[in-house]
Amino acid sequence: MKRIFLFAIFNLIFCFAVFAQESLKLNQEAKFTLKNKEAKTFDLELKKGDYTQINWEDSLDRYPDFTIISPSGKNISTGNYEENPMPFVAKETGKYTLVVKFEDTEENKVGNVAVSYSNIFKLPKSAKLRRQKTVNGYQIKSYTTSEEEKDGYGSYLLIQKDGKLVDILKSGSLVGGGFNFSENPADYDFAGGKKSANLMRTTVDKTGDGTPDIAVGFYTGGAHCCFNMHFFELGKDEVQKLPTIEGNDSDIIATGKNQKGSLILQTGDSNFAYWLTSFAGSPIPTVILSYQNGEFRPDVKLMKKPAPSLAVLKQKAAKAKKEMDLKPYTGEENSDFLYAFWGEMLDLMYSGNETAAWQYFDLVWDSRKPGKEKFKQDFLQKLNDSKYWQMMREDRK
Repeated sequence: MKRIFLFAIFNLIFCFAVFAQESLKLNQEAKFTLKNKEAKTFDLELKKGDYTQINWEDSLDRYPDFTIISPSGKNISTGNYEENPMPFVAKETGKYTLVVKFEDTEENKVGNVAVSYSNIFKLPKSAKLRRQKTVNGYQIKSYTTSEEEKDGYGSYLLIQKDGKLVDILKSGSLVGGGFNFSENPADYDFAGGKKSANLMRTTVDKTGDGTPDIAVGFYTGGAHCCFNMHFFELGKDEVQKLPTIEGNDSDIIATGKNQKGSLILQTGDSNFAYWLTSFAGSPIPTVILSYQNGEFRPDVKLMKKPAPSLAVLKQKAAKAKKEMDLKPYTGEENSDFLYAFWGEMLDLMYSGNETAAWQYFDLVWDSRKPGKEKFKQDFLQKLNDSKYWQMMREDRK
């Protein structure tokens, strides 16, 4: 009986913790204090088609990690937001959940935070129309703003129908960056990019599912990072955004089509960029993507290559071995490999030849060089950080 009573009390406490979150009212500011790693949760009552922008201030100038959960339980947020405000258009009617959290620093300080939301969209005064296009009755427009813009700085992508805003993206960008349609050959300075643009322009249904769509590239600007691509399915009555393709340090280009008419995309996995070596020396294995189960993801069949012979592995390993010194490997913080021999390992693994990759590793590592097992552990830990590698492992099971 005592156990049942304690169980009932536990359930009451749990329910109170879940449902005690505050409601965020339209145009009413909520003020609170928040440490790093802590979270504050709010409810928002929205109707389908409502434009909503989350406004925020923080006394410590931290960048929030917003999580927004739709009434059906879908996470519609995209993570960290460095530019105020964060906009979105409600895709369904009901109660949305907003979680505010700060993850950008390890300092355990308490900040004074203010959060509110409004439902009136207005482009910043400095916004300039960059590109526009009409697809299946939708008007898609990209804008850039001045870096001096205090309120709403960033790049905007607007999707409208009959004058009504039905979807929006906003993100910061440096000079030369922003949202762009991925179908203009003049935007590329290499042959593969120009071919990709022509494929994008001439393929109305890029996913092969029967619905017209548009591919929108995003570049932050800067030396070599970062590249993303967004696909929007432009149906008769609804716009659906597919999961973002993250190229990071690599362009995302179309290289062909499959039998269903869907585009085949290619990018690189930048997970190992700067790991134990310079960016120029960092291996970035090629990833081939196809449209599967509602998103573009690695296609392990297209990426599969025949395993090299042992003679070829020995030849490559002997050359790589000469580039390595015999200093002990003790960890990332004090290691400096001028030659990233693990690039060959990654190429083998990504092409479905993991056994050959470890054979190559054993051939390369000099028995006189301490730290082999430590390197292997660190390499595997870094490899498992890759979203693309995780997807490939799932699909190869």
